[in-house]
Amino acid sequence: MTDVLTWMIERRLELAERAELLRKELAGIEAEVARLEAAEMVFGQ
Repeated sequence: MTDVLTWMIERRLELAERAELLRKELAGIEAEVARLEAAEMVFGQ
């Protein structure tokens, strides 16, 4: 039973860490999309 609990805790921590990395990556992608949208507006004028 202890092994299962240990595995669950470790897995939760791994997934939480991965989720944080993905949130940061997504923020970077969203920022790039915003920059490209702004550039499109400038070039479209």
